[in-house]
Amino acid sequence: MRKIKVSKSRVAAAALLLVVLVVGILFPVSGSSAKYTTQVSLSGSVSYMVDTSLADKLLAYDTDAAGQTSAETLNLIPGTSVAPTTVVKVEGRKAIPAYLFIEVTGDLPAGLALSADWKELTGVAGPAGVKVYCYQNAPLTIDVTAPVFGTLELAEEPLTTDYSVSVTAHLIEIGNSDSTPSAVFADTDPELKKVSSAAVTETFKAVEVSAVVNGDYTVTNTGNIDALIRATVVLNYVDEAGNIVASDSPLLKEGVTALSTPAGWTKVGDYLYYNGTVAPNRTTTKPVFSDANAAEAAEGVTVTVTVEAIQAAGDAAAEKWTEATYDPATSNWTTP
Repeated sequence: MRKIKVSKSRVAAAALLLVVLVVGILFPVSGSSAKYTTQVSLSGSVSYMVDTSLADKLLAYDTDAAGQTSAETLNLIPGTSVAPTTVVKVEGRKAIPAYLFIEVTGDLPAGLALSADWKELTGVAGPAGVKVYCYQNAPLTIDVTAPVFGTLELAEEPLTTDYSVSVTAHLIEIGNSDSTPSAVFADTDPELKKVSSAAVTETFKAVEVSAVVNGDYTVTNTGNIDALIRATVVLNYVDEAGNIVASDSPLLKEGVTALSTPAGWTKVGDYLYYNGTVAPNRTTTKPVFSDANAAEAAEGVTVTVTVEAIQAAGDAAAEKWTEATYDPATSNWTTP
């Protein structure tokens, strides 16, 4: 009995930059991580130019129920390399030669191509005209593990469109080694192709980096990738309409020369930098304006907090926030 599997393995994604500035004054609290380790396993084989009754005996799909799925989602982080992990595995091969095909449905992000081992069949199309590829354009007599995609090098300009592509693999045995891949695929009944096939879907998502200030002065990452956070805290007197008004009264209590740096943050220049990364839909564990800061402010002043978020991976922070340096090993910020 033959087995064909479409499987996934975890891969670490790189990153670069996408910056969104969010300004707020006491906003209420308002993400890919990627999904990994997926596999579909179906047992059986398809006979070509052989007794078709074999197919009828193998129509039951033998899927592995041990937490395996058939999809992967990867974030398209600007300026990074993205390597989809879809591979087609053929196991249990014997001497009977077989061609390995994939049908590719959907749109690929610009710059992403299939692995060089997959050769497009000319003049042959799958359902609804989808493209069909053959592995190495040669029959298999051994087991193989064949990556489907190459590596995508993303430009530094963020993409705004999500992409989705489905890959369906077929293993079709042949009775005549002189048969061409195009002839084998075109002449095999579609129902027979289902007997030894497996499918997987790759989704490529555009990323977003953003943040909001909550009522308790913590900051929430409202984007869909890990982010670094920085903020400014400004004290002012305002009138009943919320307009800033000039005043000779001090903004800080007598004897206080500056707001102290809140725990969990590092002050560099005019900014407070949060010590650590913040995952999507997660919130800083420490507020950017603390109870101690409130005790340092004069009566009647208002607090305005402006926050910025930048992707944590790659060199985005080093390139854009040049007045401070982040050390991921210690989760601390220092002056360059």
